[in-house]
Amino acid sequence: MASKKDKDNSRNPADEGCKATCDAGLREDAKDEGRDLIDEACEAYGINKRYVFSSAYHSDTDEAVIVTNGGAKVRYRRGDKVEALPPVRVDGIIRKKMRVVAGKGK
Repeated sequence: MASKKDKDNSRNPADEGCKATCDAGLREDAKDEGRDLIDEACEAYGINKRYVFSSAYHSDTDEAVIVTNGGAKVRYRRGDKVEALPPVRVDGIIRKKMRVVAGKGK
């Protein structure tokens, strides 16, 4: 059985985030193009980089796929006209004030 120290030193590919997903198996020029397209997609949809759960660039279809912390999965091709996502779809935080039904607030 592996000790805790061995587990802490193991490398997790998920820790590398967007860069690892975007760069997987791409040529050097395609890596830059993929990062640029993902940045353009984030700007078009109004997604802050800190709310990107995962992203990928598909060179065969020339499109970026982004999954946000709010659970939205969007696809973007260069030049697409898109609407900005609602804030709850980007970060997953519900901003609607809940009605108090019991307790001190009632």
